[in-house]
Amino acid sequence: MQKKIICKRCGDCCHLYIDGQKIPCRFLIKLKSGKTLCRIYKKKQRVGSVIAFYKGKKYFCSSRENSTYDYKGCPYNNGKPIINDPNYLNYSLEELEELEDEGIL
Repeated sequence: MQKKIICKRCGDCCHLYIDGQKIPCRFLIKLKSGKTLCRIYKKKQRVGSVIAFYKGKKYFCSSRENSTYDYKGCPYNNGKPIINDPNYLNYSLEELEELEDEGIL
């Protein structure tokens, strides 16, 4: 029996990391405790909802388990590149799109 994975509610997976910026999902709420909540998490239409717009491009919500990235300290990590590495924030939008096209992200 596998141990149930419990989210730390840090919110790192609810951000876009583009052009040196960390852009939060429009549905992300940060609590005084530092933990985060999603306003639409329990809605069936969450996955696939538009979460942000950047330079005319739409970005969509996906489930964390299916993310193409890992995040520092996240219990859902499974050996993918760590996205919130400070070096990652130095990629430009064009470089990120190239990495995505190559299947790296």
